[in-house]
Amino acid sequence: MLVVGGSLTGLSAALFLAHHGVRCVLVERHLDTSPHFRFRGIAARSMECFRGVGIEAAVRAASTQDQRAGGVARMANLAAADVAWLPTPWEDDIAGLSPCAQETCDQDQLEPVLRREAIRRGADVRFGTELLEFHQDADAVHAVVRDRTAEKRYQIRASYLIAADGVHSPVREALGIGRTGPGVLEDRMSVLFRTDLDAAVRGRRFTACVVDDIAATLVPRAGGAWMMTVPFDPRAGAGTGSHWAGLVRAASGRQDAVVELVDTLSWQCAALLADRFHDGRVFLVGDAAHVMPPTGGFGGNTGIHDAFNLAWKLSFVTRGAAPPALLDSYERECRPVAQHTMDQALARHRRWFPATAYATGPAPDTTIVDDNTVMFGYHYRGPGHPPFDEPARPTGLPGTRAPHAPLDEHLSTLDRFGCDLVLLGADPWRVAAARISTEDRIPLRDHSARTGDGVTGAGAVLVRPDGFIAWRCDAAVDDHTSVLRGALDDLGLVTARMTYR
Repeated sequence: MLVVGGSLTGLSAALFLAHHGVRCVLVERHLDTSPHFRFRGIAARSMECFRGVGIEAAVRAASTQDQRAGGVARMANLAAADVAWLPTPWEDDIAGLSPCAQETCDQDQLEPVLRREAIRRGADVRFGTELLEFHQDADAVHAVVRDRTAEKRYQIRASYLIAADGVHSPVREALGIGRTGPGVLEDRMSVLFRTDLDAAVRGRRFTACVVDDIAATLVPRAGGAWMMTVPFDPRAGAGTGSHWAGLVRAASGRQDAVVELVDTLSWQCAALLADRFHDGRVFLVGDAAHVMPPTGGFGGNTGIHDAFNLAWKLSFVTRGAAPPALLDSYERECRPVAQHTMDQALARHRRWFPATAYATGPAPDTTIVDDNTVMFGYHYRGPGHPPFDEPARPTGLPGTRAPHAPLDEHLSTLDRFGCDLVLLGADPWRVAAARISTEDRIPLRDHSARTGDGVTGAGAVLVRPDGFIAWRCDAAVDDHTSVLRGALDDLGLVTARMTYR
């Protein structure tokens, strides 16, 4: 397996693949992970993904939670007396929804954790290595890469390629996959700096602050580190250090502020969706597949979910537990979710910035739902259903996330799921699962149903490795083995009647 791109989504993909026992090589043209904050709010659903591969504690240990924790403020500048608080549709108390809480871990702190843990599980991670070209045939993807340090070119042959190479994805461009959506809403510059703004903040606590005087957003972090994003005209050049320092002083409302510039990074606030997420043996994930405004913090989380969805399917196919056709479900499931999530980001964007050029681009007629509904309520039920389910009232239907229920002080029903299919049901179903697992070589485990599983007395529920319900049966049956085999066939998984690869 070849993963192209070593940022948040690419490193997550490498980690998830390695967790499933899939050999993978990751190439990233930069020499190291990014020093910029960028993505920072890890949704509780994403923390469930990290919990599932055993790194929840490691991510929390790298937390940058001391963010003057609070809401999103709006001021003329930090020295202004008047403060408005933007509507932030999130709910902090989610104990009934998940065993995990959301976490604030800025991307510059998170990426080294993902890199270390992917390598520890066997991923071959090669920074300073760029993809030069690739082609695919019926059997493999053939790539030419360059080691930038050694100035050496060599070839990699991989069964599949995961393109996590960012917004401008050369892989997507090479495949000729277009994008649709409102497009670029604004060019922005992120400025990392250090200063002591405690006097300007005056004890007010916020996660971020919109500064109207210069249309900027300020994001604090412990230890005097800050990030400012401001409108940026790329035709005017990158700007000088004194220019950016002057804007920091304007945002702070203190012309005497001492500013130490650390780095700058230009980027585009955009909303675009790839027309296809899949081309033969190549799959797009993260920003290569979808880019959305930062309002809501959904983009990075959706990329993590892309990788989590794809990794188990690639594992099943490469180890012969499913035919390649299973991989077609990646686009069918994840592209609509990305569309609905992008709509939510755009709707928040227009609410937060109703009178600025930053929000004048086309936007869908979307009713804003709370953040937890976006992150927990996305589903794979297909067209004809509302974009999101209500996570507090799980239906237990195929295509929805299996509900959380505590098993004891530390364990959740979600902890049952991992690398295999899991069948929840009474003894006859468990006997059938054991027989199929042995005879048909299906990676299938069984558990007895317990309160909170959503299983009716005689029925059964089959849960995928990513924690989504694949199938359920609520009726009494005579031949449990035949019914379960039929369900696995319908899901596109290999049984004894199929030819193994």
